Amino acid sequence: MYGEITKKESNEKKWIKIKTGSDLKFSDEIKLPEKSYICLYHESGNSFEFTKPGIYKLNTLSELLKKRGKQSVDIISKYIFKQIFEADNNIFKDSKSGTMSISIGGVERGLNEFGDDKSDSKHKIIKTKLPTHYFTIDDNIEFSWHPIHKNQNYTFLIVNSVNDTVLLKNTKDTSFKIDISKLKLEKDICYFWSVSSGAYKSESYCLYLFKDADKQKIIDEVRAIESQFGEEQSPIKDMVLAIYYTSKKIDDRAIKHFQNALNSAPGSIEYRKIYALYLSKSGFENEAKKVLNMKN
Repeated sequence: MYGEITKKESNEKKWIKIKTGSDLKFSDEIKLPEKSYICLYHESGNSFEFTKPGIYKLNTLSELLKKRGKQSVDIISKYIFKQIFEADNNIFKDSKSGTMSISIGGVERGLNEFGDDKSDSKHKIIKTKLPTHYFTIDDNIEFSWHPIHKNQNYTFLIVNSVNDTVLLKNTKDTSFKIDISKLKLEKDICYFWSVSSGAYKSESYCLYLFKDADKQKIIDEVRAIESQFGEEQSPIKDMVLAIYYTSKKIDDRAIKHFQNALNSAPGSIEYRKIYALYLSKSGFENEAKKVLNMKN
C-alpha cells in the first residue's frame, strides 16, 4: 500500500491509519484518499486491489475473493511478504541525510559509475547494463553495455565452455540484438558472452537456454499466475511475475515487470524495497540505493 489509508470498524466512528501487514476484518471499512493504493490478501491466498479514492466495505468482497481463489496465487503471500521483510532487515538509513541504502553483501557495481571515462581508463573495463546473465526462454534478446568513448568500435563475442567462438560481430552501437534460434545453441548449458574494444573488455556472462520441457513448464506456470489477475496490467500482477522470473533467473523479464510495477505504483515503498533487494543481490548496490530513494 501507499498513501494515508485508514480503516474503521462498523460500530466505530474513528478512522485509524493502517500500514503494510495490518489485519483487517470483513466488518471493517477502508478509506482511500487521492493518489493512494492498497492490495489486500485474503486468508485463502487470494488478493484484491483498490486504486480509486473512496470508502469501501470489505464485507462486499468476501464471496468474490473466495470465488476467485486458486492455488497458484499463493506466490503473493509466499514471496512478496518474505522479500519485504528480508529487505527491511538489510536497509540502512543515514541519520543525517535520511538516505536509505540496502546491502546483502554483494560486490558493488554501481550504475552511476558506468561509462565513466576516468574509471574505465584506469581499469580498462567495459561495464554491461542489466541484465548481465541471460537465462532465457526467448529467441530474441538484446545485450547492452555502457560506452567508453564516442564513436568507439566494439566486438561482441559468444563462446562455448572450451572458449570456441560461436558468434563474433563488430559494431559501433552499445547494444546488440540476436535471434538465438539461428545460432543453434545446445540447451541446458552455459555459453559466455562479452564485449571488448581494444584494451577494454567486459566480464564474461552466462547465456543459458532452458530445455524444452523446462521452458514449457515455466510458460504454463506464468499462464497460471496471470490467470489470477485477468488481462489488465496491475502493479501486484507485475510484481508477482517479476519475483517468479527472478526465482528462475530469467532476469530480463524480471526487470521488465519490476519496472512496470514501479511505474504503475511509484509511491509504493514496499515495491521499491523488493526491487532494491533484487538489485543488491545482483551486486548493483548503488542502483538499489537509487530505487529506494526515488521520488514519487
